[in-house]
Amino acid sequence: MSQVKASNNGNMAFDVILAPASSPRPNSPPKRKVLSMDDISSRLLAAEERRKSLEASKLTSLSDKLAKAEQAQAKKAEEEEKFVAEAEAKLQKKMEANKEKREAQFRALQDRLKEHERHVEEVRLAGEKYVDAMSTKHRMQIDKKLEAAEENRCAQIRSVMSKLKEHEKRVIEARQQSEVIVAEQSREIMEKLMKKMEDALANRDNQMKSLQDKIKEHERHCEDVRRAKMQAGDNVGTEITA
Repeated sequence: MSQVKASNNGNMAFDVILAPASSPRPNSPPKRKVLSMDDISSRLLAAEERRKSLEASKLTSLSDKLAKAEQAQAKKAEEEEKFVAEAEAKLQKKMEANKEKREAQFRALQDRLKEHERHVEEVRLAGEKYVDAMSTKHRMQIDKKLEAAEENRCAQIRSVMSKLKEHEKRVIEARQQSEVIVAEQSREIMEKLMKKMEDALANRDNQMKSLQDKIKEHERHCEDVRRAKMQAGDNVGTEITA
């Protein structure tokens, strides 16, 4: 408390008297809120709604992941089929180019053989003209030389024809071997592709089974939690009633 006094010089003076500090008032303990059955039911219902919403969200996310996995698998299979088709097309194109090259070589050999025959015929005709201009004495010698040249020419022709037949035989064998190799490579590629597709399907089935097991485990866990909450709510209601 304070007291005002007048001084001799007309000024005002204050006497301040300090009171002892009072002890603080203790706070009253909070009152415990009693939950009613409606409050418990509403809370359990809200928890159940949150659980269902969470499960729906997780199922939607799992469905999206499965859809994306299937799309990726389909795209991969499409790319593999495209790769096999392109490989077969390139191989077929290469075989056709080799065939055309072999046919061109065979035609070139035939042209050279015809040119050789024409040259031999020109030489023979020139020889005949030369023989007609020569005496009879040298004609026999020239005839022998021409016969020898003719025999040599025939032998060369037979040799060239034999080589051509042998070359054609090798070409046919090489083409058959190429066709066998192409068929074997195509079969191996298809087997690898089928194996990859089977492995992919098996992997997807395992993933689906794993996801289903996880979903069942999650649903079982949620059901256990829900039952525990309901049991806890029943216990709370029993305590409140008691």
